[in-house]
Amino acid sequence: MDKYYKEEALEKGSQSGDVILTIGRPQWWNIFGKFVTGAIQKVTKGPFCHLAMKVKCGNIIEAVADGIKLKPFKKYINKRTGLLIFHNDRLTDNQMKAVLRFLYTCVNLKVKYDYRGLFRFIAPWIGQEKSEYFCSENGTKAFNIAQLDYIVPGLDIKISNKKPEDTTPNDIFKYLLSLEGFKNGWMIRDSQNIDIDKLLEDFSK
Repeated sequence: MDKYYKEEALEKGSQSGDVILTIGRPQWWNIFGKFVTGAIQKVTKGPFCHLAMKVKCGNIIEAVADGIKLKPFKKYINKRTGLLIFHNDRLTDNQMKAVLRFLYTCVNLKVKYDYRGLFRFIAPWIGQEKSEYFCSENGTKAFNIAQLDYIVPGLDIKISNKKPEDTTPNDIFKYLLSLEGFKNGWMIRDSQNIDIDKLLEDFSK
């Protein structure tokens, strides 16, 4: 398990188990990308449109169009993408291993992207596909399972108060910044291309 990963654009870097929220800023010519990003931000009522999980060896695991994939973290180190990285020092080794085990299992089993679950945010009557996950659903599920497998008195490592299938990246952002999230060890570790002061000001409104 890697303990630390750093790129020039990041001041403090990132470790396994970190939650990475992103603000997509597609190039002007990427009309479809701009539409998707804007639609997600509008429906979920917040700036973040994606979540990735930091794992071993400078990699991330994320839910993308073709399923749950292992990708290099470097793909997000650029001049356009906004990153907000949350870290929790209170995670035990067993909890960390449980989170990573779930994420890598999803990759190895080639779990598909949960398109039906995504469309439920605008059409709630659509049925849920239990064996597929979208980005924030995948991350929330990983921490929920680790919490159940390794209970630590006085510590709740969840990243959302909602069910995984009802959780958006902006729900996770709001929870991790809340008093409850802070009490359970969550804190901002690093960021890229984000005005933190403005973000926190908007959050407090």
